[in-house]
Amino acid sequence: IDIVNQVPLETYLPGVLDKELYAKWHPEMFRSQAVAARSYAIDRQARNQDQHFDLESTTKSQVYGGTTTNAKAINAVADTRGVVLAYQNWVLPAYYSSACGGLGQDAAGAFPGEVLLPPLQGFKHGACCAASKYYQWGPIARNHQTLTKRLAQWGGHQKPTHPVTFLSQIQSIAITQRNQVGRPTQWTITDNRNRRFTLPAESFRFACNYE
Repeated sequence: IDIVNQVPLETYLPGVLDKELYAKWHPEMFRSQAVAARSYAIDRQARNQDQHFDLESTTKSQVYGGTTTNAKAINAVADTRGVVLAYQNWVLPAYYSSACGGLGQDAAGAFPGEVLLPPLQGFKHGACCAASKYYQWGPIARNHQTLTKRLAQWGGHQKPTHPVTFLSQIQSIAITQRNQVGRPTQWTITDNRNRRFTLPAESFRFACNYE
C-alpha cells in the first residue's frame, strides 16, 4: 500500500515544526524553522515533479507528523506565511541538522549532485549544539578486518559498484580533503597492496557503519 497525504503547504508545515523542534523552545526558533522548512519543501516539490509525491514524511525529507494542535508551530507558520530563503532569485534547499559537531558540512559535500552555493557552505558553529548527544560520536574502535569487510560490502551494494569493493586488508586511512572550515570532505583508504580508494566523507561514514 502506498499512501500519499495531499495537503496544502501552509497546512503541512505545522506538522513538520511539531516534530522537528522541542515544544519548550522559543517562538523565534519556530519562526526560523518555519522559513527553513517552507524553503526546503518548495525546493523538493520542484525536484520531484516526475514523482507522484513531493516529500517523504521522515528524515529522508523532513519529519512530518500530520495535523497538530501545537500553538507555537501553528503561529510560527502563520507569522511567516510566504517567507522563504532565496539566493539569486532561487529558493534555497534550506538543509538543517540536529547537530554539526562544531564544523558545518557543505551541502554539496553531504548531498551528491548539489550545487556549491555560498549560503549552503559549512560554517564554524562552535559549541552551539554541544548539548546534543550527537555532538560527538566517538571515539569508536573497529579492527582492520571488520572495517575492511564493512567498506567492501558497502561498495558492492552501490550502483554502479564502487571500486572499494575490491579492498584488501586496510593499511591506512587518511583525510585527503577538507572544506573551508576544516571539516573532512574526502578520505583515502590504502590497502596492503598499496591500492588507494577515495570516498567522499558522507559515503565513508555510511560505509564504516554498513552491516
